[in-house]
Amino acid sequence: MSRQSPWKKFCAPLAALWLGGCILVDDMSAKWADGISDPCIDAVVELEYTQSFERAKSPPIARRFSDGDLHYLMLKNSADDKGGHLYRFIIENGIYIGYRPNPAMLKQYKQDYPNSVAQVSEDKVELPDLSVDALALLRDVSANEEYWVRDVKRLYNPSRKEACSLYIPKDKGDEDES
Repeated sequence: MSRQSPWKKFCAPLAALWLGGCILVDDMSAKWADGISDPCIDAVVELEYTQSFERAKSPPIARRFSDGDLHYLMLKNSADDKGGHLYRFIIENGIYIGYRPNPAMLKQYKQDYPNSVAQVSEDKVELPDLSVDALALLRDVSANEEYWVRDVKRLYNPSRKEACSLYIPKDKGDEDES
C-alpha cells in the first residue's frame, strides 16, 4: 500500500482552479524558505481561488521563486505542509500568464526523458523535491514551449506596488515614479 500525503487529495480541486494540469512536489523546503512572498501573486491566487472555490475557508499560501528568467509559483495548503503544488508562469506586458503541463505531450515526454526524476501521468506531474536535478529538468522542459499550455491570464500589478518586483508599470510621461 502506497503512502499518500494529505495535501495530494487537494490536487484535483487545485487542478480545476488552474484549469487542469498539476505539478505535485513532495518536498518544497529547498525553495520554500527562500521563496518570495509577492502581494501581486497572492492577488492572482486569491482571485482564481475565490472564483473557483467560494465555499472554501481560505486560499493556499503562495510563494514564488525564479531560476534565471524562469518563474515558478509554489502553493501550500498550510505553513506546516512540506509539499504542495508548483506552477510555471511568466509576466508579459503586465499580465500574469500561468502555464500547465500539456497532456498531449505525455508520450513525447516519456521518450525524451526516460530516466526523469518526475513521475508523469495524464493528469499530473510529480516531483520528489526541488533539488538540483528537479530544477535542471524544469529548466530543460521549460525551454520547449510544446510541453506547456498557456492557462491563467490575470493583471499582475495594476496598482503599481513596489513589492511586486517582476513588473511595475509606469504612467506615460512619468520618469521618476516610486
